[in-house]
Formats: sequence, structure tokens, C-alpha cells
Amino acid sequence: MAWLGRRLPAAVIGSWLLVASASAASGATVTFNSRASFDAAFPGAAIENWDAYSDGLIIPDGSTLNGITYNASGVGDAIVTNAFLPSTLPNGLGSTPSEFFTPPQTMTFGFAGPIFAFGIDINTSATAIGAYQAVTNLGELVLSAFDPFPGATTGQFVGFSTTLPFTSVTISAPGGFTFTLDTLRFVVAGEVVPEPASLLLLGTGLAAFAAFVRTRSRRSS
Repeated sequence: MAWLGRRLPAAVIGSWLLVASASAASGATVTFNSRASFDAAFPGAAIENWDAYSDGLIIPDGSTLNGITYNASGVGDAIVTNAFLPSTLPNGLGSTPSEFFTPPQTMTFGFAGPIFAFGIDINTSATAIGAYQAVTNLGELVLSAFDPFPGATTGQFVGFSTTLPFTSVTISAPGGFTFTLDTLRFVVAGEVVPEPASLLLLGTGLAAFAAFVRTRSRRSS
């Protein structure tokens, strides 16, 4: 079992990558490999960082706080904790009784209506890309990126937007590492659009892909 880092502050750097989804019925998905790149693309995203709640607050499965419904699989309920490294002080989210999530336990967040972008910080000692994954209720699967917290050598982030709005996200640890969570971000469908710079990057990527397809088509004809 990998143990978690202790308390430090917050955000970092990165870029984005356009990827094809693992789901056959999926739409176009943009994956962000850092919290900084996600935050730059969606400055109006709603945020839940659990800092306004009391340390030790247990959130039973099926409970809804601040518009988010919580369901932790297996033994234990979600719990607000300041025992481990958060991306914003003082609290993060773990699970009873140890105050961190222990695989194969997962954490599912449900939303009152469709959202099209989601991001979350992961406190972990895992350094491999893809140590964690997010899966939407529609089957979109996105792997985490290695994105250390400032002043630390560990930390991961999973963030994405998609043309297929969804209503829940499940976080799991296929790599087997324990973890806590912090700074959940989400964008309600129809409320916020990416910054113009992000749209330009996305448009450039799609244009390049279209040009590649046209070139291949001409060569094969």
C-alpha cells in the first residue's frame, strides 16, 4: 500500500491533449494534463474543495452537498479530512475509517444536471501517468496525469471536457494506490464555454487532423 503525502498548498502547470475516447459511443474529448491548463480553459467552473466544511464531517452514500451527490463504493463513506495533503487548505476528501480511499474502493460524484467538463486533484504517492481514472455514466474514460503539487514531488490531476454531457463521474485507482481528493471542478452544460485561446487551440488541432485525413484520402485514391 502506498502512503499519502502530508499537508502542503496548491496548483501547477501543464498543457492539453485532444484524444479519442475509449467508449465506442463517445463524443470528442479534450483531456487536460494539469490543473493549471483546465483552470485557464474554464475560469468560470464551479468548485468544491471541502474547505468550508468541518474536519471529520462524514458524508453518507446518497447524500447531496452543494449540488453534488456522493457515493463511495465498498466499505466506508466519504469524509472531509485535513489529515493529508490538499491542493487548497485546509481540507480534502477521503473515506472512513482510514480517511483515505483504499482500492478497489471508488468515489462517484453525481450532478443535478448534465455537465460537460470535470476536473479533480488527487493526493497520492503514485507518479505513473494513468494511475487513476475517471469514468462518466456514459462510458467516457480519462486517465490521470502526473501533476505534482507545489513544493511536493507527488500529486496527480484528471480533467477533461466532452461534447457528450454527462451526469456522474467515478474516480478509481487501477494502479492500486491509496488516495485522497481535492478541488473538484465542473462546468454545467450550456453555462460556460472555454476561453477563446483554448477554442483556438482545439480548432487548430481539429483542422490539422482534418488536413491529415484529406491528404491520406487523396493518396489512397
